[in-house]
Amino acid sequence: MYRIPLPFDIGESVYFTALVNPKNTTYKNVIWSVDNTTVGIINATTGKFTANVTGSTNVIAASITHPNKTNNVAIVVRPIPKHINISVQNKTTHVFDIQTLNATVHPENANQSVVWGVDNETIGTINATTGEFTARSVGIVNITARSAALNQEHILANVTIEVIYALPTGITISPPVISPQHNININKTQQFSATVLPDGGANQSVVWSVDNETVGTINETGYFTAHSLGMVHINATSKIDPNITRTAIVHVIPTLEEALDAINLTWTTDGHHNYRWHWQEEISYYGESAAKSEFHTVHHRRAWIDTTIEGPGMFSFYLKFDDKDRGGLRSMFRFFINDTEKYRIVESTDTDWMHLNFMIRPGNNSLRLDHFANRHCGLALYLDKVEFIPGNIFIRQHEPRITVDKEIPFYAKVPLFDDGN
Repeated sequence: MYRIPLPFDIGESVYFTALVNPKNTTYKNVIWSVDNTTVGIINATTGKFTANVTGSTNVIAASITHPNKTNNVAIVVRPIPKHINISVQNKTTHVFDIQTLNATVHPENANQSVVWGVDNETIGTINATTGEFTARSVGIVNITARSAALNQEHILANVTIEVIYALPTGITISPPVISPQHNININKTQQFSATVLPDGGANQSVVWSVDNETVGTINETGYFTAHSLGMVHINATSKIDPNITRTAIVHVIPTLEEALDAINLTWTTDGHHNYRWHWQEEISYYGESAAKSEFHTVHHRRAWIDTTIEGPGMFSFYLKFDDKDRGGLRSMFRFFINDTEKYRIVESTDTDWMHLNFMIRPGNNSLRLDHFANRHCGLALYLDKVEFIPGNIFIRQHEPRITVDKEIPFYAKVPLFDDGN
């Protein structure tokens, strides 16, 4: 039998069982009784005990064949709960904060167990047994502690908690840096977005600003407009805590038309995995800049630039491969007129600038200059001084019109020259 008093609520019932020793005895039957039938009663045969009123009693089991062999357990019947008090550490808390609520049932010797609940689990959740509350989103939530005593669910208490935004801990900006393949041209725009941390818990309101409005400006939604060449820092600052800020860097660069020295033509660039041709000024044949295509990851990368030309005329450009210490990895350049390949060259080492010329037939012609690497990163490719001279041009021999500034060997060159016929 139990050596500590067993607690019961008024009206609660339970079946008792008795183990008679030794285990191999044939006299296992007992008779049940209580010493205070006001507090509770028990069925003498089945051992079913029912608590009636507040108080104490002993449940007694006696051997039928040996009445002097008995054992007992003390019973305490608790009073009916009258009311509940809830204690809460913070009635205003931040998103993602956790705190444990406590409930005290009166009178103090009543059943102290309660069942916790909330009226809006979107704002917060609570462990029904332990009272651990977790704030989930901004809003007001009502928390209830309900008596777990038998048939006393109507005895309850409520407390209201307001959940506010978490204190900002940091900011991320997307995109964080406009990379060389994604520099912004003059008069172009870029939408920036900011996430205030902790994500989903902090107030997401930020103030956008730039450190140089001559280069570019940004509006209250993070929409940036480039105005002139240069570098500008874009700042996103928390409205809740001005000390929480993040900066992105933007380079405003010339257009592809300027890089190619072909401002009379309109160019577009695209490619696989966001690779593009872009303006740069580290290497050039003519002027201070040229267009560049370069891959930084492996396997099957392409980038191309397109334009349209009204023929007839002569189209020419300067082309250069650059190994950039990549150990002889290959790259391919191809030139297309109206989706038909007219020229290709494969290189695995540095070259000097090559001058290529192509006749363009009368009518509207779409041109594509394509950079391709099928293994590893390949070589970087530079393109400069693109020209189109309109008019009828006659060439007698079917040979590629290629000139090279220096006498260096070329390998794997397979020109396909369009003579206009």
